[in-house]
Amino acid sequence: MVQEYAISVVISTHNRCDMLPAALESVLEQQCGETKYEVIVVDNNSTDRTKEVVEPFLARNANLRLVFEPKQGISHRRNSGIAHSNAPIIAFFDDDV
Repeated sequence: MVQEYAISVVISTHNRCDMLPAALESVLEQQCGETKYEVIVVDNNSTDRTKEVVEPFLARNANLRLVFEPKQGISHRRNSGIAHSNAPIIAFFDDDV
């Protein structure tokens, strides 16, 4: 069963695993009242430790998902985020937010 969310936050990243913890903590700590939101990290074919950095956050946050996108480029990242989104509103962030 797909949970309904009001907002999907798509964070795209490529080989910037050192920046991801701060970005994820910032987004996941947001208080939105009754508004449900999901966070989708799109790993754009990273060769660093991106997956390992995101995994502890996945274990603690049911509204967080990691998606792998092998085709490089911002449009591929965003389109992948849109394809995996479960909300009518999509906000795009980069890993350095």
